[in-house]
Amino acid sequence: MKISSTENIELHDKLFKDWDNYDKWSPFLKEFQQQYKDKCKGLPAGLLGVDMLFVNDELKDEFLEWVNHKVK
Repeated sequence: MKISSTENIELHDKLFKDWDNYDKWSPFLKEFQQQYKDKCKGLPAGLLGVDMLFVNDELKDEFLEWVNHKVK
């Protein structure tokens, strides 16, 4: 799953355009990566540049639950 200004736009705006929200989840992305590194093939998630995020498709539901917990 790609979260960018052209894909998953609503989620992108929630995560990247609101600096308060960005500060609630982005410093903890490594936490998500560590927690799920053995539960998928490849990298669980990662930032691409300053406003794009990819999430391993195998972990889409887990990521959405995780990020919604961080950004209330």
